[in-house]
Amino acid sequence: MDSLAALTRPLPLVDRRLSDLGCLDLDEARARTWLSGLIPSWLAGGKFQPPTVLPAIEAMLRVLPTGGWRVHAEAARALAMLFGRCPHGPVLEFGSGSSTVLFAALCAQAGDGRRVISLDEKEAYAARTRRLLAAFGLGGYATVLAAPVDTVSLEDWSGWMYRPGTGELDRALGGQQAGLVFVDGPANALGRRGDARFGTLLLARPYAVDGAIFAADDALRARDLAMVRRWRELRWLDAFGILPVGWGLAVGRFRRG
Repeated sequence: MDSLAALTRPLPLVDRRLSDLGCLDLDEARARTWLSGLIPSWLAGGKFQPPTVLPAIEAMLRVLPTGGWRVHAEAARALAMLFGRCPHGPVLEFGSGSSTVLFAALCAQAGDGRRVISLDEKEAYAARTRRLLAAFGLGGYATVLAAPVDTVSLEDWSGWMYRPGTGELDRALGGQQAGLVFVDGPANALGRRGDARFGTLLLARPYAVDGAIFAADDALRARDLAMVRRWRELRWLDAFGILPVGWGLAVGRFRRG
């Protein structure tokens, strides 16, 4: 972008309630997923309509790579809305890319010192995201860490998960707790990593402030719907449902419990 001037105006105050989002319940989301091939217009006609984002963000979305396996533009608009409703704190992201640039732009626009901390499993992926951030003049609002995906144990779960270096995530967060957690990785590797994304919120839990919002992309896939059902069983999470944008955004909150 030519200048950060349009991105550094303070964000307006917003209503932080999430009860009005219009999430699909998981059963309804599953039915829509099954029928979407037959009745695509029904899937597109969900209750939720992402709000119009501020012009500087909208302009960025027109040139930022979106779609395919990247975050979709409609999902990006929904994430911008969630950013406006989340408690103050850094954004903690699992899986870097265009969404990292979006969050960095939102942090710049907020003007209150927030940053995005993103984990990706290979240095090549992390470096590509850093170049994209630099192209938009947003490198100062993000830290992208290369964290290999390995088998780990978190609470009573074991599986494939990012493994940042000892103390690396703590240093990147600078002692702060995240107000927003976004899950877009790790990749499932053609099924070889099983329920890898389930562990992301277990990893994020110590770093998330009470009331932090989480959003997980690709939530309309069958295995991800099953994952959200399991998240609902955790006493310290409220999983509200699925926003029908892109490949689906699962949305909820962390809570002390």
